[in-house]
This record gives sequence, structure tokens and C-alpha cells, in this order.
Amino acid sequence: MFQFTTQSYFWLVGGILSLKEVGDLKAMYLVVAPVDQIFIALSYLFIPALAARYAAKRTGDLLSLWKRYALATVGVTGFFAVSIRVLGKPVMHVLYAGRYDGMVPYLFVLALLPLLMGVGNTINNALIATERPKFVFFAYLCSAAATFLGGIPLVLYFGMWGAVYGMLLSGTLYTGALALAFLLRFLRQIATPVDTGSERELGVRTA
Repeated sequence: MFQFTTQSYFWLVGGILSLKEVGDLKAMYLVVAPVDQIFIALSYLFIPALAARYAAKRTGDLLSLWKRYALATVGVTGFFAVSIRVLGKPVMHVLYAGRYDGMVPYLFVLALLPLLMGVGNTINNALIATERPKFVFFAYLCSAAATFLGGIPLVLYFGMWGAVYGMLLSGTLYTGALALAFLLRFLRQIATPVDTGSERELGVRTA
């Protein structure tokens, strides 16, 4: 299901437009993809840390760690988007020897994708750590629906711009669905009798 968030747009561009446009889109995506790989690697560090706090019923610590993780992600991906805006043209020119210079305006917009997906991925990690992978699957379903219901018409009518905006649309729905699930998940978690019981037990021990 993850493939429908981004990779499916290569299939759509190849089927609706042409293989040349697939190459153009791939060339742009390869510039932004390393940021995604960094946060995928970080997830292997943060999921165990979040899961340990969840297992110990330390909801406050879990949320505090997630907030720092999310803020760091926003900072890094935001800085990356600004850097692409400033340096994207010379970087593309050097990387591809001028072959894809015409793709730079698309790259400026596509550079927002790691920001959208990065925030969603931190929530993804938190939900997995709290044993709610079904919410992650639901978010991928929402992203797939955005691809089919929005991405296909966008590519049909707007070509390459439609593919770029379609990726952003799918990423936005993915993160939005995860944010809603995260909110519902932790509203219930904070209100559970488990935490209250733990506080009462602590009070008895203190007395």
C-alpha cells in the first residue's frame, strides 16, 4: 500500500504520458529521496525508544520524545525545502550535466514532499510503537484513494504538474489520516484507568 503514496505516480506518468516524463520525474525524485531514507533509518532508533516508554506506561515521556522527534523532522525537512529553493538549480545542473535544467520549477514544489511525509512518518512510528499498526494501514488506504481519485485526473489534465501535485495530495492525506488516528489514540490513552491507577498506587506508596 505504501507504493500508492509516491511510486504509483511513476506508473501513472508512464501509462498516461510517456517514458520520457517518467525519467524526468525520477530525476527530480532522486534529489529529494535521500531525506526520506535518513528518516527511515532514524525510525529504527525511535520506534524501540517509543515502544519502551509505552510498555512502561510512561505516556508523558512517550509524547515528549515524539514531539522532539517531530520538531526535529520539521526543522530538517523545512531547511531542506528552503535549500532546494536556493540551490536547486545549480545542484540539478551539476548532477545531470544540464540535461534536466527545465525540471527545476517542478523540483521546487516536489521538495515539500519530505516535509509532508516526514511529519506523517513520525506519527507512523508512534502508532506502531503503541501497537496500532492498523491505523498506519488505514492512512495508506487514504493515500491510495487520493492517488486514484485525485492523482489520475491530475496527471490526465495537467501532465507533469499533475503528478507533482498528486504526490503532495497523497502525502497530505497520508499525514492527515495519521494525525487524526494519533489524536484519537492518545486521547484514549490519557483517559485510561491504567494511568489513574498507577497514580493512586504511587500515592499509596508515598503515604
